[in-house]
Amino acid sequence: MNHSLMSERITHTALFSLLLLAACQPPPDARRTPSTGFTTAATPRRAASSDSSAVAFVRQFYATYAPRAIAQGLSATDSVIVRQPTAFAPELLTALRQDAVDRAAAKGEIVGLDFEPFLASQDPCERYEVGEAHRAGSSVRVSVYAVCQGKRTPQPVAVAEVTPAAGTWQLANIRYPDGGDLLTILRSQ
Repeated sequence: MNHSLMSERITHTALFSLLLLAACQPPPDARRTPSTGFTTAATPRRAASSDSSAVAFVRQFYATYAPRAIAQGLSATDSVIVRQPTAFAPELLTALRQDAVDRAAAKGEIVGLDFEPFLASQDPCERYEVGEAHRAGSSVRVSVYAVCQGKRTPQPVAVAEVTPAAGTWQLANIRYPDGGDLLTILRSQ
């Protein structure tokens, strides 16, 4: 067996093990200690009531996530659900974990997500900016724009939908300009 193939198998086995370990953890709302490394989630005592706090949450998520995703592609999605599970609403976290397990078990086949879901792209731009917020019931939808070759897209590439949870916000869904959304995509696979 060549070194490249053996390295790929070790990587897939390690990823699968991490995802299984994460899947066995209690849901984020059952934890008393939030994930470290995510400023907003690490301070749940703040009231999650204003649109500005929702924008700050989404801005912090993208500030830490986007650089990793640009460098790592879909593996960044897999690692963020392990490292920062409290950033996600339970339904989205469960669907993302299942997608990661399915992709890891596929052994080279294209299964599950085939694009970067939070950046809404197969070829991410150099950076992402958070824009305006709009109320949708108890949720807040925050526009996310790509900055490609120094120019910001005129329309959002994604809209992060966040919901209040334990005094902070959690990412509940990502909506796309074509009318689709991440939860629907994950459920249909």
